[in-house]
Amino acid sequence: MATHGQARARRRSRGFTLIEILVVLALLAVILAIVGLNLTPDAGRSVRDEATRLALLLQTAREEAILQGGVIAVTLERDGYEFHGLNEKGELQAIEQDDTLRARRLPPGVEMTRREVEGLPENKTSVLILYPSGELTAFHVTLAHDEVQWSVVGTVTGEIRAAAPYELETL
Repeated sequence: MATHGQARARRRSRGFTLIEILVVLALLAVILAIVGLNLTPDAGRSVRDEATRLALLLQTAREEAILQGGVIAVTLERDGYEFHGLNEKGELQAIEQDDTLRARRLPPGVEMTRREVEGLPENKTSVLILYPSGELTAFHVTLAHDEVQWSVVGTVTGEIRAAAPYELETL
C-alpha cells in the first residue's frame, strides 16, 4: 500500500504546476528582452564606430603614403569615401586592389553632414591629400545620425582623431 508521501510524488510527477510554468515564462521574457536590446541597432554606436573607422583608415592611408613615398587622396561624399593613388601617368586612380583602402559606403542613416576642408565650401565633394612627408590637408568631418554626431579631425601636422563634438574643445 502506498504511503501518503508516495501518492503525493506520483501526483507531482504528472506535470508542472501553473506557478512553475509562469516562472519559466517570466525568465524567458527577461532573457529575450535583454537579447533584443543588444540586437537593436544603436545610432550612437553606429556613428561612433564609423567615425573611428574613418580616422583609423585615414591614419593607415597616411602611413601608406609615407612608406610608398607617394600621394594618397581621399574623396569624401555625403554617403561614403574613397581612396586614390597616383597611377603611372601621375593621375589619381581609385585604389581597388587593397581591401583596407577600398571605397566604403556609410551605414544606413549615417551621413557626413558637414565638411570643412581648407579651401573647399561645405556640401561639395571634398578631397583630402595625404603627402609622403606625413603632412595632410587640414580637415574636419562630422558624421551624424539623427541627433548623434561624431567628428573626425585632421591637422596639417598629420594628427588624425575621432571625437564626440564636446571632446573637440580639448584638441
